[in-house]
Amino acid sequence: MFGPAETLTELSGVQDLFAGDLIATGTPAGCALSVPSSFRQKIAALLPEATKWRMFLAVQAARRQYLKSGDVVEATIVNASGTIDLGVQRNVVVEEGL
Repeated sequence: MFGPAETLTELSGVQDLFAGDLIATGTPAGCALSVPSSFRQKIAALLPEATKWRMFLAVQAARRQYLKSGDVVEATIVNASGTIDLGVQRNVVVEEGL
């Protein structure tokens, strides 16, 4: 995981960046996806591929960190002095097929 300054330095080497550009860099560790320990990965390597994936997906489905229908995600863009405030964007999570 890299900090904002290092990320911007790397990206600016291959892409022009301008004020107001948004950069989606991914999700910090611990937000939702849980990677099995190295011990569990070694054990899982002995299992058939379909069994391994079924177990992995079952563990992920039980994690409460994932967004679910009805959750609200809010994002704001404002600078430290408050002179730039683009407001709040609110999105309600809707499960497809409901």
